[in-house]
Amino acid sequence: MANAPTPTSGLLITPIGLLSFPHLFVPQPRLNNPEPVYQASLIIPPEGQKTAEYTALKNAALEACKTKFGSRMNDPAFVGRLRSPFRDAGEKSNLAGYEPGHVFLNCWSKFPPGVVGPQRQQMLKEDVFAGQFARFSVNPYAYDQLGNVGVAFGLNNVQITKVSGPEIKRLDNRRSAEESFGDLPVENGDGTNETAPRPTAPTSSNPF
Repeated sequence: MANAPTPTSGLLITPIGLLSFPHLFVPQPRLNNPEPVYQASLIIPPEGQKTAEYTALKNAALEACKTKFGSRMNDPAFVGRLRSPFRDAGEKSNLAGYEPGHVFLNCWSKFPPGVVGPQRQQMLKEDVFAGQFARFSVNPYAYDQLGNVGVAFGLNNVQITKVSGPEIKRLDNRRSAEESFGDLPVENGDGTNETAPRPTAPTSSNPF
């Protein structure tokens, strides 16, 4: 098991990105690790990679490695082995929301993160889904486990910065109840309505 996230360079706020694979209320096992954890990915677009927040993430990742590995960071061969938390979204271009030029972070925690909305109101599980815009509060940690060395980000809290709107497209292809149904006609006082379709009888072409 990889080292549990512990603060090294303080908490950081990510740029706003696209929320992906959120398991923020019920822990789920990670790939190749049966221990359930709270986790989510954040897809950061090119414009987000030009922000001060993104630069701070890069610098904090480097400092975490320097603190953990010391003089080994002077060895180019060792540095070349380090696993980066900044991954090219083009690697997963078969998945919705993952595009070349975008970067994604996988963040996790053993403890449930706080999840709030744009005005810092508490969010419910059913109101959070992949495809919303969000930003994370994270802390960097370097690890050396079973020959794997690198740096990652522990997940502390999540803010959903855009809850709904025409620009919000669910990445899981699920549709909201509002999208699934149309409006029903308003009933008259006698329980009937003028626009209600008449039932169709079975025919030779459709026996149902």
